[in-house]
Amino acid sequence: MSDNKMQQDLTELACLDLVKKAYWSGTCLFGLENDDKGALWHLLENCNSNKGTKFPDFIGDQGFIEHFQISSSKTTKRGQEHTKQLNQFKKQSENIINNLNHEEIDIHKPLEIAHITNIMKYPEHSYEYLLESLKSAWNKHLNSLKNYKGPNSIKVFMVQYDDIGALQMYENYPSEIKGISIGDFPKHETIDYRFTRDNNILDYLYKYNQIIDYAIFISYNKYVEIIKISNIPKLKKMNPFTYTIANTCGPMIQSSFTYSKNV
Repeated sequence: MSDNKMQQDLTELACLDLVKKAYWSGTCLFGLENDDKGALWHLLENCNSNKGTKFPDFIGDQGFIEHFQISSSKTTKRGQEHTKQLNQFKKQSENIINNLNHEEIDIHKPLEIAHITNIMKYPEHSYEYLLESLKSAWNKHLNSLKNYKGPNSIKVFMVQYDDIGALQMYENYPSEIKGISIGDFPKHETIDYRFTRDNNILDYLYKYNQIIDYAIFISYNKYVEIIKISNIPKLKKMNPFTYTIANTCGPMIQSSFTYSKNV
């Protein structure tokens, strides 16, 4: 098994574990009816990894789960720009650690504490890139579904968005309601990006309510949203406000290393 396939399998299993841990909290279930909960849990609890690289990633006796990742950075045929730079950042950090481990120190000579900081500045992120990434990946996996002949009573797409802090959103409260001022009720508190607050995404998912039963969204902060696609219109009625979605200003990731060296 290649290193890439091994890492992919670990990522898929980690996502499935997150969903199972969050499931019965109730806060991650959107649009599920009482009869749905047991059936979907049975699939989550009893599905097995699909051997090889064929669709789907997990198969149970009643259905399947297909996992894929999306990004709010630019995506080309060579992959997601954010992922490429993140992998490069991780490799640089590993090289720093490796070099420090092999650095010789003479304890009989004066020592001083030194620091090395490895920084990854985010590439360009946008909500438009996120939409493009989702639609491209969604359609790709729908095409794979056409050739799938296994159990399909419950069909799940598990979408992972792992770009740390790249997008944020806040509610668009009105300044008045029907000509009446509302004082300081509007609170434009920023939250991390979520599928269930994004009407554009919800409308897009609903187009496929006859094909895919559930969309599971997993964000970088390990927050899980499980959405029953056929009930999206009901979910939208419960949340009358729209959200502004934008990229954050100049986010970055950094690793700091402290070590001793001879003066």
